[in-house]
Amino acid sequence: MQKELRRQLRCTVLKEVYYTTRSRRSRKTIPVSIEFEDPETFFALEYLADKGLIYLRQQDQEHYVAKITSSGKQYVEQGKDIVAAY
Repeated sequence: MQKELRRQLRCTVLKEVYYTTRSRRSRKTIPVSIEFEDPETFFALEYLADKGLIYLRQQDQEHYVAKITSSGKQYVEQGKDIVAAY
């Protein structure tokens, strides 16, 4: 995947976690199968977690949970290009 597409995917994933957290749930549930079915999205999740923009952990054998951090909220709410800053 090209560099710019990866950046766009990271922005999309961060915003998805942000809006899921703000809406009805406190965190986003993600199936473990994403590692194999959509490795680019999983890589984006790991990247965002490494940068401290989301919190990502394995909840059980079948799910990960992702939650936005205060730094992640700040980037989304200020409308910054998340990945350009990192």
